[in-house]
Amino acid sequence: GDGYGDNHYYDIDPVTGLYVNQTGDGSPLDSEQWSDMDGDGYGDNDQAGTRYDDCPYTYGLSSENDRFGCVDNDGDGWANEDDDYPFE
Repeated sequence: GDGYGDNHYYDIDPVTGLYVNQTGDGSPLDSEQWSDMDGDGYGDNDQAGTRYDDCPYTYGLSSENDRFGCVDNDGDGWANEDDDYPFE
């Protein structure tokens, strides 16, 4: 394991919407990730060998082109910055 307990507790910052005061493991099924500040399911530990969040302070579900956890307005898996048509 990663040394972090599987129970994940946090407060949500009312201004930024980010998870703050995190304790426990934000990614209990991934031994190389334990923090997820924006709550999108991609861990913030960029030193890990797993898919880490390329946009850790912005909720996003991109998963293509090796850019994970960034905004994907059209839901096609491509981050807006990599998508020729981000709204289609």
